[in-house]
Amino acid sequence: MKHLKKFENVSSELRANPKWDKYVTDLFIQYIKLWDEHCSMVESEVINFFDSLQDEIDDSVEIEIWAVDRYYGSKNNRTHHFLGLAKAYGAQHACIKMALEFKDADIIDDNTEAWMPEDEDIQSHIDRAKEELEKWTKIY
Repeated sequence: MKHLKKFENVSSELRANPKWDKYVTDLFIQYIKLWDEHCSMVESEVINFFDSLQDEIDDSVEIEIWAVDRYYGSKNNRTHHFLGLAKAYGAQHACIKMALEFKDADIIDDNTEAWMPEDEDIQSHIDRAKEELEKWTKIY
């Protein structure tokens, strides 16, 4: 029991920074429920991400639509998986929104990229998806 008490008293770096606003703190609290020691990011990287997220939100002028991709494999043989679109203040905000949506803490690591697609690009993907859906729902 003596050793167990010492283990419980080890302080964790995973505490909300008092400099963060309420919104970023709320995102952090939601994220910590997903994060554990087996995630790809260590505690200091998580804190740095949220510090940077606060800066991104502070510097942002408006919410825009961001596309989020997740990359898999080695650097020479990478494939990507489109996760979706998010209305966000910036790339990091879009990634944390996806991490919370998919309940996957690793989405905010270096293997995820967010970018702003053109409106025409979004519409062309939607049109192609509708055509594909029609093919799969039409039974002869």
